[in-house]
Amino acid sequence: MANCTPASNEGTGSTTVPVKQVLFDLGGVLVTLDPQQRVDCFLEICGIGVDQVNAFLDSDLPPRFSTGKLDGEEFYREAKIFFNGDLRKSDLRNCWNRLIADAIPANLEAARRLSHADYQVGLLSNTDPWHWEYISSHILISDELQPVFTSFELGLEKPERRLFRIVSEALACLPDEILLIDDSRQNLETARSCGWQVCQYESVPQLHSLVAGMIAQQQKYDVN
Repeated sequence: MANCTPASNEGTGSTTVPVKQVLFDLGGVLVTLDPQQRVDCFLEICGIGVDQVNAFLDSDLPPRFSTGKLDGEEFYREAKIFFNGDLRKSDLRNCWNRLIADAIPANLEAARRLSHADYQVGLLSNTDPWHWEYISSHILISDELQPVFTSFELGLEKPERRLFRIVSEALACLPDEILLIDDSRQNLETARSCGWQVCQYESVPQLHSLVAGMIAQQQKYDVN
């Protein structure tokens, strides 16, 4: 999986299949995450112990929120239980969003370059409404990156196999025409088992090398 040259699935004996749709993960690929910053915020604002904060973060509330089973108000109402009922919604939202550190500008530019080279470039992220609103407002994910698939809208999280089937159908692409760029090996292994092409993100230079190769490949197809 370290080799990020888009290619057909191993062992099929088929030739390389051109990528039509590229899907980027968000956290760890296009934006940096800082889990400790979020924990520190809760400790400072709520005046509780780290074990209490971790109990909240390790509970079933975050995945229920990121799969759309809870809306923001329901998430807040249930979260207060972990903080002895003494928690303002604005403080919860502020600390919750501290997980999102910053954009990775070089990688956003790489995604735009693919889009300008006539690839369809979108997003596939495990995220919740608050994080997505924060990223959309502060990180300014380009409108050129479409379509956007979020777990809270799909009702499923990577690496659930059904999610990859649903996304394939929505894109009206063959599975091996889709390339997923993600930093999670588990997500990528499931995507590949569903027929997708995959690349495990490791660094900015690695991504830019991949993008340069894909643009050159696209130009070759245009000439032919």
